[in-house]
Amino acid sequence: MAMDHVDDTAGDSGADGATGVGAAHGAGSSGDLERELASVVGGLRTHLEWLLGLGVSHAPAGPTPRSSPPSADGVETSGDTQAGDAVMGSGNTLSLLDNPGPGREGLAAVRGLLGDCQRCRLSRDRVQIVFGQGNPTADLMFVGEGPGRDEDLQGKAFVGAAGRLLTKMIQAMGHHREDVFIANVVKCRPPRNRNPEPDEMASCEPFLLAQIRAIRPTVIVTLGRFAAQTLLQTDQSIGRLRGRLHTFHLDGDQVALCPTYHPAYLLRNPGAKRAVWEDLQLVMALLDRPASGR
Repeated sequence: MAMDHVDDTAGDSGADGATGVGAAHGAGSSGDLERELASVVGGLRTHLEWLLGLGVSHAPAGPTPRSSPPSADGVETSGDTQAGDAVMGSGNTLSLLDNPGPGREGLAAVRGLLGDCQRCRLSRDRVQIVFGQGNPTADLMFVGEGPGRDEDLQGKAFVGAAGRLLTKMIQAMGHHREDVFIANVVKCRPPRNRNPEPDEMASCEPFLLAQIRAIRPTVIVTLGRFAAQTLLQTDQSIGRLRGRLHTFHLDGDQVALCPTYHPAYLLRNPGAKRAVWEDLQLVMALLDRPASGR
């Protein structure tokens, strides 16, 4: 999970306080290039067909991938399963992501559609998918950037040092972790905790939006730059976005959204805790929740 710096020009860093390292793009084998191209095409295809589901009916035609994406028609999906309905562009899958149903059953449907996801290059090095966990009908939802090493190993969101700090933040708001839902923009750990690429986030975004549809939270707290920029569809820095509530639009509904700094950033910059506490107080006032301490 990445973390954002206070100033407007700083980037993100790796999960649980470890600095993210951007991988250099060197010359690879023909097979590597083909796999990377397939990942890019898959992410683009996912995004275009998601736009189609929103009513955008015209897009430039492109070549059909030479191989079909893997199946995602069950919560547990083996690597050799083939199912046409699992393709992101199929009407059945797109319809279910648009309307997964409420609560626990809806989240189970989204997880089933995600399956043993191979839609982008992040699937190559992951240990397991980190779907998210918590109350399936939570009023309060937290969205981070992506899994770190501990999350990748345990299959749960925010379980490392940054996760422990997030737990304290949640408790200070008068909640328990079990009361809220915690997820990430991307469901697989980026190698060496690097920042996720645009096509990787585009591949995962439909599933994050489907999670929000199932949970229907009153407030979403985004942790770090990428989560805020993804949901608000903006390129503004976290330093400019935080400090006020925003409106997140989904299917004609409006959800309050509060951007703030990532807990991993607070581990290295404890002076920013005051700013985060101010952000969380905005959320608490909206939920009419008294603080239990700082």
